[in-house]
Amino acid sequence: MSQIATYKYFTGGSWHEAAGGQYFDDHEPFTGQVLARVAAGGRKETELAIEAAAAAFPAWSETSPAERADLFRKLRKSCDDVA
Repeated sequence: MSQIATYKYFTGGSWHEAAGGQYFDDHEPFTGQVLARVAAGGRKETELAIEAAAAAFPAWSETSPAERADLFRKLRKSCDDVA
């Protein structure tokens, strides 16, 4: 059996544990197999995400679609590296 990946929150440019320290299992809907453990968020994580989005918006709104696509590819790679 392969090891199940655990994912933290990515907010404000870095990975964070859930404020409450809780995680939930993400299941494959057909088989019910656990695919990953994911940080369970709440009010604190939501507030941090909103603050990070507001701070990033001015620069993001001036970023070209090609640059945005490249950033999303880099983010995906960082997700693979964390798992």
